[in-house]
Amino acid sequence: MKQYLIVGNGAAGNAAAETIRRIDPEGRIGIFSKGKHDFYYVPALPDYLCGEKQLRDFTIHNQAWYERNRIELQRETEITEIHPGEKRLVSSRGGSFPYDELLLACGGYSFIPPIPGAQF
Repeated sequence: MKQYLIVGNGAAGNAAAETIRRIDPEGRIGIFSKGKHDFYYVPALPDYLCGEKQLRDFTIHNQAWYERNRIELQRETEITEIHPGEKRLVSSRGGSFPYDELLLACGGYSFIPPIPGAQF
């Protein structure tokens, strides 16, 4: 049985997990997330902050989804080391995780180019 590990609990990581589960129903899937929340629709975050929506209103995959799909979600766990030769990850909590297949789906960040006047 193959061990699939995904670093990142965003859109790419969850889409990959869905695809892996469909292709390999028996494989073991683990997702590592620095965050503590379920996979949610990020563009709806302002509505949540304004009090217009509850977190459950824009959660895409909740804990029950991960359990139903036999995906082990490691919340609040940062991957600090990758050892490709050994096919092993090390987490901020000191755990060591072997894998057969690894996907780095860490997401992006906002970048403001160093153009005069671009800072606000």
